[in-house]
Amino acid sequence: MNFKYLYAVIAIGLGAMLASCHSDIDLDNIDTSAEVEMGLALPVGTLHATISDFFGQGIGNFYVDSLDNKGVITWKDTFHVARNFHQVDLSQYISEKELNLNVYDKIEVYQQVGANKRVTGTGQPITLQFDMPLKWTGINHPESLGEERLDSAFIDLASFNSIINTHNLPLQWDWIDRVTLDLGEQIDRKDGNTMVVYDKSKDNYDYGQTIPTEVDKFTINLMKKNTAGQYVVGQVVDTCNFVINFTFTIPAGLQVDVPSDAGFDYKLGVQFINYSAIWGKFIRSKDMYDEAVVDLSKSWGDLEWISKSNVPFADPKIDMYIVTQVAGAMKVDGDYLYAEDINNIKHYASFVRGTQTFRNFPKQFEQGEYLDPNTSIIGDSTTNMMIPFDKDPARGHIDSLFMNMPQRLGYKFNLDFNYQMTPQIRITPNTSIRIDAVCSLPFIFNKNLHIDYTDTIRNINLSAYSIDSLLSEVEVIEKPVKTTDVTVVLHAENEIPVDIKAYMRCLDESGKIINDPEDASKPLILFEQDTIVLKAQPYIKNGGQWVPDAKGGETIITASMTKAKMDLMPSIKNIVYYARIDDQSLQEAYAKGLENIRITDDQGLTLKIGLTAHLDALLNFDQNNK
Repeated sequence: MNFKYLYAVIAIGLGAMLASCHSDIDLDNIDTSAEVEMGLALPVGTLHATISDFFGQGIGNFYVDSLDNKGVITWKDTFHVARNFHQVDLSQYISEKELNLNVYDKIEVYQQVGANKRVTGTGQPITLQFDMPLKWTGINHPESLGEERLDSAFIDLASFNSIINTHNLPLQWDWIDRVTLDLGEQIDRKDGNTMVVYDKSKDNYDYGQTIPTEVDKFTINLMKKNTAGQYVVGQVVDTCNFVINFTFTIPAGLQVDVPSDAGFDYKLGVQFINYSAIWGKFIRSKDMYDEAVVDLSKSWGDLEWISKSNVPFADPKIDMYIVTQVAGAMKVDGDYLYAEDINNIKHYASFVRGTQTFRNFPKQFEQGEYLDPNTSIIGDSTTNMMIPFDKDPARGHIDSLFMNMPQRLGYKFNLDFNYQMTPQIRITPNTSIRIDAVCSLPFIFNKNLHIDYTDTIRNINLSAYSIDSLLSEVEVIEKPVKTTDVTVVLHAENEIPVDIKAYMRCLDESGKIINDPEDASKPLILFEQDTIVLKAQPYIKNGGQWVPDAKGGETIITASMTKAKMDLMPSIKNIVYYARIDDQSLQEAYAKGLENIRITDDQGLTLKIGLTAHLDALLNFDQNNK
């Protein structure tokens, strides 16, 4: 009721009465107040909130994902596992090489050698060549070919150490001009296949000293060729055939005796070999196995209610991503995947293959899913292979794992490569394999959903609330109101397709439940029903499809606030509330074929609150004039 309008009506009536009265009435002494009984309806306010208003706060691991052009609330978390396939150190396959290079047999080809093997210097350089086979150890041997094999490599930089000595050869160090290594046909170097070990014009070394040498940008090819001249994968050599060259100059006129055992002692060691890529067959490391149990409850954060509720997710997904620079046909041998509920019961994923069901999940990635070891860009290519797990029986039927929010997730798997599909794989210095398991639980539910939640609203102060404060906007009513019975009216429109049920208990400052002032055996109930029920948005069939009714769910709830109850308001310090969200009102629709209700971000709840009251009040018409 609009009291300003009521005042105008009363004022007109009084005016008509005054016009018919005698003129001797003293208008200055009229009593402008009147005591009346009346009904009052007063809107308090409207509250509208959508699901996105709640989950948009970044609560736990909840997000809004797009599904069928709708923003579906989704719980999501990612779990990481890092493994190392095989850290290859090429230098470990090359042992230090020591050679005794006989000069006696080589030097007699020169004319200056006398009959007694005495060499007379002419001042002209002499170059002696010696074969130096360099064997690979622990790889490419017949006994190791079934396990590991090195086919080829791109080398960025290699470092060698050389030590030169002589035995029974009176050759002074300053007579040595140059020492080089020809790297042989297995090695191809852009700047030529000659490696300079020592150059008198540039270096300052001596017998017995370590001479470092670095060689960059070359390839190694250990594969054999067939009759057509093509390299054959799986057929390799175990030796690189180097040739070492010693160039020295004996001063003119000087004589040097060269006995039959005279020679050079040459030692070659490898410090490191840095590669950008190697091809071959390699044994996986022990790291390529994992068995673990992941504690999912930690990701709930403070949302303990989730683990205590029945949340039958209808469309859960676990996407397992394998990220690596190792190129080749990767395979996964998964032993099992399970979810463990709050009762410690394990629910295993089951995979249908043909007419049988298994717990294990072997996965062979096909061409196009993995990096091609021969065509993909070295160092810049990263594969992102995925194994999906979902409700499909062939992909684990994992909705059976998530009929309730699990506490733990367990798994066991092995990673390796299929050398039948790719006879050689390619390894870069980065041999890490990262496994990211992305678990997504869209709020799409099977039937029998219920979520139980309890919380406490603390430090409430209702001492300022009274009927006078609520009616402060009504100017013509004298305060305080003498008597009142107040009813709070709650008009709810629920667009969320689940029932919302709640009841509350009011606590005093000592934490005790406040009882009803008219019946001390019962707790104080703020609403006429102890349990408030906001009915779910109903589902109707439209064109053979189940769709939410545009009208939504509508509920009207009242609360009778007598003066005795109003007087208790200041003593309420905390309110404990218990809520349950369930699909009880949808059971009929379920029985008729409704499946997989979903919670979207645009679904919401509208609450309109108003007051109705019966008042014994004093009206003062002067208030309106002021």
